[in-house]
Amino acid sequence: MNPARAALVVFALFLGACASPGIEFRGATRTVLSMGGDNITVFHKGARAQAVRTNWRNKKHRIGGIDRLGKAIEIATKCTVRPRSLRGDSVLITVSLRCP
Repeated sequence: MNPARAALVVFALFLGACASPGIEFRGATRTVLSMGGDNITVFHKGARAQAVRTNWRNKKHRIGGIDRLGKAIEIATKCTVRPRSLRGDSVLITVSLRCP
């Protein structure tokens, strides 16, 4: 592997371990949790939340990932995810919340 390609791979791995919120969640409350072998960062602002999985998973182990992200949001915010509001995949989801 040439040096430029090796540097690009290292840079990509470094970025993959970061959890930065989307623009909508700048200034949001941040909570870091571990669930089911996943490291998850939850950003919560008002009636919206975003969860990001920050560890690598192969395709076989991504099963149930969206459910883990949703559960992490409910634990971190003490709110429930509104049905049909979930948008995203097994790495990042954004939801609307119903809070008491």
